[in-house]
Amino acid sequence: MTVKKCTTIPERLCVTASLFSVICCFLICQQAGAQPQDSLSGFYRVSVDTLPVYTEPSEDAPVSLHLLKGMEIEPVDNTQSEGFQWFEIKINGGSFWLKHRDLLTNKTYVDTKYERKEEEFFNLSNSDKKILVNKESRILILYEKYGNTWKEKKSYHVGLGSFSGKRLSTSLTFQPRVCLVLMRDNGFKLYEKPLSKFPDAQKARAVVFVDRDTKKITVYETVSGKWVKRDNQYRLGDKIIFSSALVWFYDDRFNLIYNDDLFPKRVKGDRRTPEGIYYIADINHVSQFGRDPDTGAGLPSFLISYPNHMDAWRGLTGGIISVTEYNQITEAIENSNIPPQNTPLGSLIMIHGGGEADWTAGCVSLNDRDMKELVSEVELHTPVFIK
Repeated sequence: MTVKKCTTIPERLCVTASLFSVICCFLICQQAGAQPQDSLSGFYRVSVDTLPVYTEPSEDAPVSLHLLKGMEIEPVDNTQSEGFQWFEIKINGGSFWLKHRDLLTNKTYVDTKYERKEEEFFNLSNSDKKILVNKESRILILYEKYGNTWKEKKSYHVGLGSFSGKRLSTSLTFQPRVCLVLMRDNGFKLYEKPLSKFPDAQKARAVVFVDRDTKKITVYETVSGKWVKRDNQYRLGDKIIFSSALVWFYDDRFNLIYNDDLFPKRVKGDRRTPEGIYYIADINHVSQFGRDPDTGAGLPSFLISYPNHMDAWRGLTGGIISVTEYNQITEAIENSNIPPQNTPLGSLIMIHGGGEADWTAGCVSLNDRDMKELVSEVELHTPVFIK
């Protein structure tokens, strides 16, 4: 005789609860495998030197494309695979997958921490000389290393590409005291006699007084509708920087550059000077621009490593260059070679002589005597930061 065991109500509830728990656990695990816990949105910057990408979220699908430090990327999708969190980025209609985090160690491959350009510039290479070009003030500064610190050794006036700001000049003036009023509409007025009163602060933004007897320049600016004197003391010939303009008194006239359109170089033929961290990639020992002021021979010029990896990244994501051209540029930069000079991004960006006006096709130009002096100071692979 077989005896059937009866299951009590509490036991039935226990079994049902257990089955419900297993089902819930299974569903949660399935969802966790499909979607990572932290969603990715917005822009991210690569904070490592080089980072490979893949055609799929798998280490078995590499592609010859590297992201470099400082590049800004925008993920469009994300997933988990092979122990990593990945996200997808779109480049010219193609999909590429990038490691974001190691799920076991929680190591992050891409984040928002990156070095400032100035810090990266001064930490770059083992050179004891560096060049900084400030486009806004049209100044080239040569730095030299002393122990663990960098000190300014010499500065030079420079010119840029012909589309780098709007250059204007006043008429000649020979009065002992003159002043220039910068208007808010980017115009100016020259006064050859003392002002009886300050101009309307709603229409003017700065006043520059020149005293030829003392060889001093005094500057006033509007702050919250009131005129305030600058503490800085300027001499004749000094370049005075304003928020969107550059002014200096030289050769009996005021010279002005309005920097409202001071944009970096992007494509061939735009006649703009690039911005970024570069190095002297080559030296042309006899340039067509500039003559030795003592011998009359052609001066050397320095080829800048344009385009750099950031120029290439912008060109790639903007559809200007191909993946192949991008790879050629970044490979040359990583090996401190001359980057390709035949892409739509432009080429032959030099530091050369020939004068400090904004007359070039995108190069940085110095007067010939300054260029001769600079040539004696720097060498191949000297870092150059243009900002």
